[in-house]
Amino acid sequence: EVPFAMKENGGQITKCISSQDGKVRTMTIGDKGGTLQEKLTNINKDEYTLSYAITQNDALPVKNYNATMKLSKAGKGCKINWSATFNAKDAGDSLAIATIEQVLEGGSNQIISYTKK
Repeated sequence: EVPFAMKENGGQITKCISSQDGKVRTMTIGDKGGTLQEKLTNINKDEYTLSYAITQNDALPVKNYNATMKLSKAGKGCKINWSATFNAKDAGDSLAIATIEQVLEGGSNQIISYTKK
């Protein structure tokens, strides 16, 4: 639950409002003020997975975005496997892929930083 509720993501999120039940968050992205809304679609505590979908988006060059984060044991810690499916929106596939890779890497780094506190 903590990663989905995180309000910062590598400095790209300038504002984040979570719904009262914690299942939806609406974020303002960067200086241009684009907005993004994500909805938590599944948590499986037994498999250590969390899935979510982007339900509103005027900030990223993607549509039909769905993602899953899975934690697995790795030595004395854990490994984050964060995967996403999406289609390019108003941009080429290469820009959409590069953007999402940057988002996932930044989010992973933010989670790692959060857990070291």
